[in-house]
Amino acid sequence: MDAEWGTAMRLKGVQKLPYAMTLGAHTKDTLSYQYGAEIARQLKLLGAHINFGPVVDVNTNPDNPIIGNRSFGSDVNNVANKGIAYARGMQDQKILGCAKHFPGHGDTSSDSHKTLPTVAHGIERLNQVELAPFQKLIDAGVSSIMIAHLDVPALEQDPKYPSSLSYKIVTELLKEKMNFQGLIFTDALNMAGVTKAFPNGETDLKAFAAGNDVLLFSQAVDVAKAKIKVALEKGDIPMERLEESVKKILMAKYAVGLHQKESIKTDHLIESLNEGIDLLNREISEAAITGLDTKDLKAIVLAYQNSEAAQEKVPEVLFGASSARGQLPVTVDKEWQAGQSINYSALQILGFAKPEEVGMSSIKLQQIEGIMEDAIAKGVAPGMQVVVARQGKVVYEKYAGHPTYDSGEDIGADHIYDIASVTKVTATLPMVMKAVGEGKIKVDETLGTYLAEARGTNKANLLIKDILGHQAGLKSWIGFYKETESFGLAALEAMAASTPVISSDVGGITEVNIHGETGFVSSMGDTQSMAKQALILLKDERKLEQFKQQARKRAEIFDLHQVIPIYEKLYAETAS
Repeated sequence: MDAEWGTAMRLKGVQKLPYAMTLGAHTKDTLSYQYGAEIARQLKLLGAHINFGPVVDVNTNPDNPIIGNRSFGSDVNNVANKGIAYARGMQDQKILGCAKHFPGHGDTSSDSHKTLPTVAHGIERLNQVELAPFQKLIDAGVSSIMIAHLDVPALEQDPKYPSSLSYKIVTELLKEKMNFQGLIFTDALNMAGVTKAFPNGETDLKAFAAGNDVLLFSQAVDVAKAKIKVALEKGDIPMERLEESVKKILMAKYAVGLHQKESIKTDHLIESLNEGIDLLNREISEAAITGLDTKDLKAIVLAYQNSEAAQEKVPEVLFGASSARGQLPVTVDKEWQAGQSINYSALQILGFAKPEEVGMSSIKLQQIEGIMEDAIAKGVAPGMQVVVARQGKVVYEKYAGHPTYDSGEDIGADHIYDIASVTKVTATLPMVMKAVGEGKIKVDETLGTYLAEARGTNKANLLIKDILGHQAGLKSWIGFYKETESFGLAALEAMAASTPVISSDVGGITEVNIHGETGFVSSMGDTQSMAKQALILLKDERKLEQFKQQARKRAEIFDLHQVIPIYEKLYAETAS
């Protein structure tokens, strides 16, 4: 089946996979393998056993009317690597891959469906560009190759013989010189690139004599069979030539399991074919997005298809929720070369994804809406908004109800909330949930069961689930900041700007601010003393200037270049 970008190429109702050029923009080949595996999955559902892909033509001609985005790009190695991964993805699932269009259709300016295109390059260029990906796929074990209808004077001097009918190209070059032993297909024999040279039936004979194993779209099957039979009987074509093709075809059938009967299920076939395609499309589209420098603009962001997935993913790159990881698959001009890109790193903001993209279930998340509606109906809250995010992506968002019980305003996506106790939700609760899942904690047990410090206190018998549910009777708020200060970072920043500091003597700030040198230090809560100290500095300009200089010098002691070597020395001494 000709399904280069999936069975959607031939069937209605199936979602289309991205074109090869989008895969060519990837910096890694793993998605090309998944792409091939997905096509194999679809073909197996249909009972097909071969895909006429990948296209490994090197797209060096922007005026090419037939290859274009069917190619992985203009870089030989990138085309070969993507083609190998694509083919392996299929062949690992026992679907035959077929590299095409040999000996290379990338640099043509006409369509072989309508006429016979010419590839005018010399043998050195052909070896370096057009033939190179095919050789790499042959070495990697591609199952089959399709021969194009091309005029390649450097390989076949007789203009009546396009590449598909040329013994020099099919047998001497492909089979003997390049050592290809797999199946060889002609491109369709109803294409104008081959039909003009010889009459129907004669074309088939020439194609078989050239070394092809399978002749596609014969226009005169009975005539062709008769002509081939006569040629075999007369000895014009040796019988070994027929035996070779028959054995190769039978071996290919055996390799894909056609010797074992297998029934095809047609119930819900379209649904089965579409299963998982959307997620793969989104992943491929996101990984292909490319950032490029320009002379006139700071940069541009490039995607390769106007698909729904690309339309959703490109804005995320523009606004910093996702990074641009792709590379340019083709050379455009001297400024923009194949393989070029600039890396747009994502900012610390959330993007958007479907739940399955981050390992979650859409079906399970849909249950949240019912829980919200039930809670609002029972008066637990006047309204609420639920946002579920994982791996930096928002995968679910729902809002309902009103801001207050007596409000007529509906809660919307842009409603603003006063958020408190965030640490409990983002740190404590996930860790407790993980511990429960691992069997380390039971929420019906008491705090004293797990925390030795709680035993013998009035907190020992509090249930874990009551603490998590804010119904254990604990004091709602304690102003720890009034009595503690771990390190005087704000004071240090002020001192680095040559600003004296007036502070309390709480915590680590006394290590930063030295009384009488960089500022003043008072006892905690002694606001009168701090006020007097401020007046001293306002009245004594000389002391103020001294404190400014000393504050700056003191701050330099805590510079990272000073502190890091001390820590490194301490760690080294501890480790030894």
